[in-house]
Parts: sequence; C-alpha cells; structure tokens
Amino acid sequence: MEICAKFLPHFITTITMEKYPDGFSDATNSEESLSKTLKVVNKPYQKTYVNGLNLQGKYFQKFGFELGDPVSVVVSMNRILIEKIIV
Repeated sequence: MEICAKFLPHFITTITMEKYPDGFSDATNSEESLSKTLKVVNKPYQKTYVNGLNLQGKYFQKFGFELGDPVSVVVSMNRILIEKIIV
C-alpha cells in the first residue's frame, strides 16, 4: 500500500525545550530555554507513513542533551513532553 504525502493532513504543534543545568550561563539566551514551532510531517514506517516530527539541532547539546542520553517521552492530548533521564 502506498500513501501519497500530499493527501495526508498536516498539523502545527509547538515544541518547547527547557533545561536548566547547574551553573548554566549564556548571555545570548537570558531565558535559558528555546521555543520552536514545528510542523507534523509524514515519516516512512514499515511500508506506510505515520505522523512524526523532525526534531534536531545544535541546541540539544547546548541544553544538556548528549549523544546516547536516555530520554523520557510522554504523549498526551495535544502535548508532547521530552525530558532527559538523569542516571
């Protein structure tokens, strides 16, 4: 089964990342957080397409997310919360 992306609906969602590491200081970002508006897109998954987000950027490391870090993802109605798991 093949689904053409142009026939699937797109929704707008807002992703807010907040991370307050100890001693964090950045003169260019006094709020110590980043807010982005992303679009829900079609992502290939097992020979079909599902809704997904393209969430990537240099800001991950800036806010304490390193390669290989475990994260918790909580999805509820109209909200997605992503937090780093501190081990």
